[in-house]
Amino acid sequence: MSLYRLRIETPDATQELDLLEGTTLIGRSGDCTLILDHPLVSRHHAMLQIDGARIQLRDLGSRNGCLLNGKRMSSPADLGVADRFRIGVADFEIVGTRRASNLELRSELRRAQTAAMETVYVDVEPARSEATTLVKPQGSSSAPAPRNTEEGSGRTGDYLEVVGPVAEKALALGRSEEAARLLGGHLERLAEAAQRGQRAVPEVANLAAEFATRLAESTVDPKWIGIALQVFIAERRPLPLDAIDRLYGVMRRLPGAHRPLLDEYVRVLQARKDALSPAERFALQRLEGLARVAAL
Repeated sequence: MSLYRLRIETPDATQELDLLEGTTLIGRSGDCTLILDHPLVSRHHAMLQIDGARIQLRDLGSRNGCLLNGKRMSSPADLGVADRFRIGVADFEIVGTRRASNLELRSELRRAQTAAMETVYVDVEPARSEATTLVKPQGSSSAPAPRNTEEGSGRTGDYLEVVGPVAEKALALGRSEEAARLLGGHLERLAEAAQRGQRAVPEVANLAAEFATRLAESTVDPKWIGIALQVFIAERRPLPLDAIDRLYGVMRRLPGAHRPLLDEYVRVLQARKDALSPAERFALQRLEGLARVAAL
């Protein structure tokens, strides 16, 4: 049995990893073996199949395809040492193989089977210019914000959506610091945009609230409470009920955290109470109760 080695080059970093025999799924979905968090990458983009001395690359019907040695692939292809392929903005190269003892391979397999996360995460954060399309100035046209229509899904293609499955897995496994690293920069940029009076695309705001309150719950760091509140002050609508429920638990552990910001948020909503739907008025009542909890 052989252990192949793969070099991965992105605009910001280069890393290498060993590939055991079998299947390596590449894409941006959380169930992939090798995750590329970039809008040009499909959820299940390509697959490497290693069988003895043979290694084959197969495109899985991705929208943007794979380039093999500079040419777009049209069918599965066998790879050898020094072959290069490109997915999104990441370049891959087969840099060699090494023979491994059965004991070493069994050890590698056990490690892979018992690891908390059986994935490789490649950090290919979208450029800032792409992120800025996710917000629109307050008071701008009510026309829908531009969407990423990759694979005809009509979904936002937002970074939070792309990396969400990985962050969710990290949170479920108690890896709060890893989830914060994955999500923090983008959540902070959304909060900064909100402070400038920019409103997020609704789906993005809801995702931001979900992840910020989950991070607040798992890290007990008041920073995440502030992010959720700032985004939704700009939204001028209540947080999702699940996010409010999480904040009740967090506020009891962090009494007084962001009380002025919470009070401001409640006043913003109370000022437009007549325009709120029944469900939103119920959420406002929950937020008013949360403000009382914060004041204790």
